[in-house]
Amino acid sequence: MFQVSPEDIEDMSEEFNCVVVNLNKSIINKKDDEVSYLFLKIINKVKKGGLIFIPESTYQYVNNGRIGVEALIKVLDLEIQMPLHDISGFIIAQK
Repeated sequence: MFQVSPEDIEDMSEEFNCVVVNLNKSIINKKDDEVSYLFLKIINKVKKGGLIFIPESTYQYVNNGRIGVEALIKVLDLEIQMPLHDISGFIIAQK
């Protein structure tokens, strides 16, 4: 498991099967295009077929909240997955 700051994402050479996007308050003052680019950098580190978990603590700070993140997922050509039975407050996407 790795924890990486937004500034260090591009330095990661590996691709991952599963990523948890936990940006929360670090994206409050960022413009929409900066947030979108940050998500794109993160998603580029996920292997094909890999999962991206986006908790409510992240999407509540994105413009338009959950709907905004779901729209971004669709624009980035990812699939939204149904949350697992015991997991709530997450958006799960698959590359």
